[in-house]
Amino acid sequence: MNRIGRLCIITAALLAIPLASVAQTRGPHASTHELQASWITLPPTESGALSVIRNCDGCAPVSLLTTASTTYEVGDQRVSVAELRAQFALHPNSVVLLILEPDQQHVARVQMAAVPANAR
Repeated sequence: MNRIGRLCIITAALLAIPLASVAQTRGPHASTHELQASWITLPPTESGALSVIRNCDGCAPVSLLTTASTTYEVGDQRVSVAELRAQFALHPNSVVLLILEPDQQHVARVQMAAVPANAR
């Protein structure tokens, strides 16, 4: 198996743990979306508008709201929105989980997959 294949398997395994905890803590009506970091524009401050623009024909941009209770994470490490923005710039192809509140308009959590030490 090549390096990219192993990285995909490791990333999927790491992301499975947070998904299980989301299902338990956020309830059945919250939704989780797996995106690419380059598709997301983070708000300028902790609270504000987050945009998702996928690079595909016919995909309309989506605007969601972040609040003071939105958390930003890299792996299991909580970070500021500025730190997450810096990680997005360094790793634009990284997998990001976007967990929405039950109202489907507010973001509960933005979690980027942990970056392997040899990829930093």
